[in-house]
Amino acid sequence: MNDTGHDDGGFLDAVKRAASRLRDDEARRAPPEFVAGFRIVRRIGEGGMGVVYEAEQEQPRRRVALKLLRCASSSASLRRFEREGKALARLQHPGIAAVHAAGTCATPAGEQPFLAMEFVDGEPIDRWLDRRGASHDLRLRLFADVCDAVHHAHQKGVIHRDLKPSNVFVDQDGRARVLDFGVARLLDDEDDGAERQTIAGQLVGTPAYMSPEQVAADPSAVDVRSDVWSLGVILYQLLSGRLPIDVDGRTTADVLRAIAEQEPRRLGTIAPDCRGDVETIVHQALARDPARRYPSADALARDMRHFLAHEPIAARPPSRAYLWSRFVRRNRALVVAGAVAVLALIGGTIVAVVQMVEAQAQTAHAKGVNAWFDTLLTFADPNENGRVDITLREAIERAADRIDKLVTTPEVEASVRLMVGHAFRSYGDLDRARDHLEKCLRLRRERFASPSDELAEACNALALLYERVGRQRDSVSLYEDAGRQYLELHGRLDQRHARALVNAGGALVQLGDLDGAEARIRAGVDLLRESNPDHAWLGTFLAHLANVERRRGRFDEAERCMRETLAIYARTDYADHPYAAIVRRNLGGLLAESKRFADAEVEFREALRIMRARHGEQHEWTLQAWRDLVAILRSQGREDDARATEADATAARAGK
Repeated sequence: MNDTGHDDGGFLDAVKRAASRLRDDEARRAPPEFVAGFRIVRRIGEGGMGVVYEAEQEQPRRRVALKLLRCASSSASLRRFEREGKALARLQHPGIAAVHAAGTCATPAGEQPFLAMEFVDGEPIDRWLDRRGASHDLRLRLFADVCDAVHHAHQKGVIHRDLKPSNVFVDQDGRARVLDFGVARLLDDEDDGAERQTIAGQLVGTPAYMSPEQVAADPSAVDVRSDVWSLGVILYQLLSGRLPIDVDGRTTADVLRAIAEQEPRRLGTIAPDCRGDVETIVHQALARDPARRYPSADALARDMRHFLAHEPIAARPPSRAYLWSRFVRRNRALVVAGAVAVLALIGGTIVAVVQMVEAQAQTAHAKGVNAWFDTLLTFADPNENGRVDITLREAIERAADRIDKLVTTPEVEASVRLMVGHAFRSYGDLDRARDHLEKCLRLRRERFASPSDELAEACNALALLYERVGRQRDSVSLYEDAGRQYLELHGRLDQRHARALVNAGGALVQLGDLDGAEARIRAGVDLLRESNPDHAWLGTFLAHLANVERRRGRFDEAERCMRETLAIYARTDYADHPYAAIVRRNLGGLLAESKRFADAEVEFREALRIMRARHGEQHEWTLQAWRDLVAILRSQGREDDARATEADATAARAGK
């Protein structure tokens, strides 16, 4: 409302129309043929500050996006244009379009500032995903990469302030790229304070994607969490096709008022298949109070990846029941061996476990899969079977025998057999695991044409099983089939493509083909370094490379790879993961071979600490960690310490 009590919405829209007419007049003028050594190819876009052309640079020869500031631009626009150049100069990330050159040039319209940026040949992320009919998992996976790029900008002191689908392109390699830092804020800019005073009360950004604090037009209240809100809006839109706050047919003033006052619509009311963890993630990003949002784009990305891995998300209070339900859902981690372990973990009966699994299943499986979980619940219920000590494994075995009678479609049967196969593999029942995983792959080959994510997933699952039972050649073939499909579907930088290369390399190590193994593992490492150098998988890939280096006798290189693995795990919440314990055991063994017994002891003690915390005292890996520690103490001639450690291990296993 203005001072007279009238609505300013019509006035604001009229101003926008007038500005648009001025831009149209400028657009009718023919563009120059050359600008600052760049040959203009075509106009590809324009905004409030300038016009963007596709252009060609002679030396080096490349396509660029050339942005020219309008001659009639204000001093404020000039400052923003300069700030965009400064922002882009700071950012070097595969998910952000790079700046190649900046300066001023003479044009027929006069002296004009320009920015020459990397040309991203692609399309907006929403259009790219919709054209492919992308699954929710693919949308989340790709959007997590967007968050990585935004987090990089934040770490460099750059807040984007205008994140929206049209500013996030997907290029020809299937890689998401963040564009247009034209209204970015530099947190450490000396002119930032004066700029905040200048634009206080003015809007910066695109209304539908603005955070409530942006709408308030108070620049001092805008920090990285404002970009997190905008990311939440985009994610909501990618998953539902709608915006969390309806803006259709509204004036600008109405849109701003709605964002300032309304709660976003629950995602599950529009996209019921997103209820559960996905909805929780989205709405934590869209918390109206910045203090309740994710503190960073990285935290949002981590939660999406936790969901995709069927791990607990941070956006929900981690109650024991909730953590257990996610643990059971994580297909590769159904490792609880009996009722005692189950009861110790959750303080209840197996019925409680399966009930929680069934409740969570709504977010990740079709109703047909849930029907199988209902049967699993029946077999685990003491009221149905007359037993109170039935284990999760027994319930799965009995329900698995009913798959043919319970499922109604090949797709559902394949999904259920995939889960059951993973479970039996984790329990060590490899014959049953092979039966289910081979049937899953056969069903998916009949149902899905190659390449497809579903078929690649089945190939990868069976490859893991074949590798474990000694069928390494078959394993390599399936890993490479999965990798080829991920490459064709998602481009060379897809992380699953890199993982398939590394897994194939790991199987080749067991066949003694160290040359083939090293080539594939290094290729996977290089791809992940290029696409996402902060991903925990890079640590795991390097651990595979360390194994090759050790077998070749290159111990210094092996140690370097292992230590880099541990450094990556420390940065990615994997410092206390069992994977870290395995790497520490391997590093301890390497150091012991080099007679560096004191250093080896440090690694063995850390491995033991992690194994005890993660697996308990009865697990074979924990027992082996105790044995490693005893052995390294004896290697140093510390017999008394070794005997005391053996006594500690015995007492721990006895629960004393």
